[in-house]
Amino acid sequence: MSPFCESQRCQTPGNFQHCLTLLVLLGLGWALGCQLQEVNSMPPIDAFYFPSSLAYVERAGEEEGILLVANANFDKRYKHGSFVAVDLLALGGGGLPAFGETEGIPKRIRELNIRPENALKVSSFSGRMGVHPLPEGGMRFFLPSRSEGALLHVMDMDAPNAEGVLNLRCALKPEKEESDCTRTALSLTANEETKTGLPRAPSPGAAVVSEGDVWITHMDAADSPANSLKNHVSYAVHLSAEKPRLTDDAFKPIGTFPSDTALPLGEWVLLTGRGDAPALRLLPKAGGEVVNANIESSLNIGEGRDLLLSSDKKQIFLLGRYPDMFLVLRLEENRFPPSLQVIRSIPLPGAPATLHRLERKGQGDLVAIVSSGSSALSFYDQDAGILTGQLTSLGEGPFSIASSRRKDGAGARLFVGNFSDGRIAVVDVEDLKRPQNLRLVAFLGKSQECLVKEDKTKCEEGGS
Repeated sequence: MSPFCESQRCQTPGNFQHCLTLLVLLGLGWALGCQLQEVNSMPPIDAFYFPSSLAYVERAGEEEGILLVANANFDKRYKHGSFVAVDLLALGGGGLPAFGETEGIPKRIRELNIRPENALKVSSFSGRMGVHPLPEGGMRFFLPSRSEGALLHVMDMDAPNAEGVLNLRCALKPEKEESDCTRTALSLTANEETKTGLPRAPSPGAAVVSEGDVWITHMDAADSPANSLKNHVSYAVHLSAEKPRLTDDAFKPIGTFPSDTALPLGEWVLLTGRGDAPALRLLPKAGGEVVNANIESSLNIGEGRDLLLSSDKKQIFLLGRYPDMFLVLRLEENRFPPSLQVIRSIPLPGAPATLHRLERKGQGDLVAIVSSGSSALSFYDQDAGILTGQLTSLGEGPFSIASSRRKDGAGARLFVGNFSDGRIAVVDVEDLKRPQNLRLVAFLGKSQECLVKEDKTKCEEGGS
């Protein structure tokens, strides 16, 4: 087994407990995967492989759109990870169930029918993508990777035409027939060989797009000089979504400790923190000293993970860890810096990983919460101030989420990426006013156990 593969083994999106779950699930397949990492260039396009990030793009005039999936290639079986566009109208086996259908669910759909031209090579260990609408109607995707070079991949996709052609491609420095986006990506650690080794952002974890800006966070502090284990500093990296350029000025210092993710807010950027970092900090966009939000004074919490702004811009939703909590913070933007006060804390199922906001017309938000350690999808109702509706048995290690609105906005179809078993769970909520009536309606893809253990029977049966 290569030292690199061994060193990356427990760098999962969740936590160490999640890593142990993976090891139990995959067993001896880990060693085999690392030994075979050079055999194929990227994961096969007829399956997902450690999906780490999802995005959904609507298709004009159709109920089913396009699902974008980043495959993290977590065990380094392949030379690259992949970024694929799944046409949900082209799925095999009769396709997805009609929205609201109750018979024969959950349906297992293993024929993804992804076109070769809609699969791009990216680095392994991809993080959370950001999505930016292009002026001509397409989409631009920003995908960070924690693999070699700490790359930020930029991919463009045209709006699908009448024949379903998507034209997914690497951006920035496109070449004819170029499908390897590692060749066109930006390195967040390009300064590693300079005298100071700074600025750089090792292990980038999330790309957040807001009002034409891209903010990149990273999970490991940068030392100076590089590899000295001294003088640690961390950054929030700021780029233009239209014309992304990576200069030293793009790196905004945020202190010693790195951040999981960001939330742009007026003239500020909110940053979560792990380990010894404050759970929530505020960075002035124009530069300057980072301010601790001091939410720990209201609640004993070890870390902050994902965070969202409510549709009415009056509240912040934050995932807390150690203990696992859903936090609601009252926001007062007219203060300098903005005031954040914890007004509600609710215990969550184990290892919460991701938040997803669903707006409701004339009502407060419904917030979907994905918990990796307990295979759970929960909902928080902003109006009621409680968790309402929960679904378990989504699959192994759910981590990422995307959604599509249905029935004139009254309902939604959710896609939850299972990092550990490699499938995507499809969940219908017919009426967002009654999220307790959610249903698991389908699984997309094959269980990746068949790929890791190279057991064709498992592939055919869909895994255990």
